[in-house]
Amino acid sequence: MSIQAGIRTPGMYTDVNINTQRTGLPANTHKVLFITADDKVMDQPVAIYDESDAIEKIGTDSIVGRMIKAAVKTNRLVDVQAITLAMNTTDPQAPVPDVDNTTEIIAPLGHTILAVDKTPAIGDETEAWIDHLNFVSDAIEQRPAILVVPFSDIEAATTFAAQAPVETSYRVVAVCYHGASGQEAEISAAMAAALADSSDPALPFNGVNLEGVGAVEDKYKLTFERQEAAMRAGVCIIQTGADGTPEIVRAISTFRKNPDSGMADDIMLDINGALTIDYVRLVMRTAASKERRRKNTGAARRNLRSVFMAEAIKLEKAEILENVTATADQLTVTQDSDDKARANADIPSYWVRGMHVIATTLNVY
Repeated sequence: MSIQAGIRTPGMYTDVNINTQRTGLPANTHKVLFITADDKVMDQPVAIYDESDAIEKIGTDSIVGRMIKAAVKTNRLVDVQAITLAMNTTDPQAPVPDVDNTTEIIAPLGHTILAVDKTPAIGDETEAWIDHLNFVSDAIEQRPAILVVPFSDIEAATTFAAQAPVETSYRVVAVCYHGASGQEAEISAAMAAALADSSDPALPFNGVNLEGVGAVEDKYKLTFERQEAAMRAGVCIIQTGADGTPEIVRAISTFRKNPDSGMADDIMLDINGALTIDYVRLVMRTAASKERRRKNTGAARRNLRSVFMAEAIKLEKAEILENVTATADQLTVTQDSDDKARANADIPSYWVRGMHVIATTLNVY
């Protein structure tokens, strides 16, 4: 409570304001959710810390147990919860996954990375997951979300990524370790743990080891041309590294086409695009929310613009955004022409790309 005017009693009165603008940026934290086909019926996610915890909460020989084992080998501090996929039992002889019921449960819970233990069926099941991603990450809900879908066959991964709702989403990672049949759950968990293990959302994941996944035989190794074709089709490739450990080649999203125009678009090619933009949104919303009582005056809008600019400059210094100072005139806060109680802010966000290709020429003399 602020110190009121009109106090008559002499003295020094000191208020404490903890909503000042910080000199640093907020932590970039992630909350992972495993969604599995385990038999245990669950109406809410439960926290899972290690394999023994999974045995106690889910049961022996569970998929969740396999996933948490793989995840902690990749990222020991990963924050994981798990839930079993709801099943539609209208036909008891052939129950089918009920993604809508599951997403209704998890929608308000704020999980940033969703890892499924196997590929959703092409069509309605996949569309239900895309609908969930779009809903929780929209301008109203404002919750970041990325879906990790695992594959052990490159053709299946390519087919999945070619679906219209998938190739227009920059929040899906179709991760494939060709030949790793039976390890789909581990691939998904390890990939999710890797994505969660980065304080810098713009730092690429090239070469990050997936310790919890067993290496495949050399006969499954893909040629450069086959890997390149798969990545161009929206598949995130895992390969066996020089040390014999599976590693991420490049953490690309399935995004290939602009959802509005249907034209080819690579602006959000890497999953770092989703991670970075979600983080920038968090930074700006956090900064603006520290003062919630504002008059919609020119002075107040100029102050709000200064707040946004200060945060953008921090992001530029952290090499998360670039061209901030060069495009400072494009950052504007104006009163809406129709709703006088609304202010509209435009914040240019040039997110920093990873250095994925180094093209070198040896000039011999």
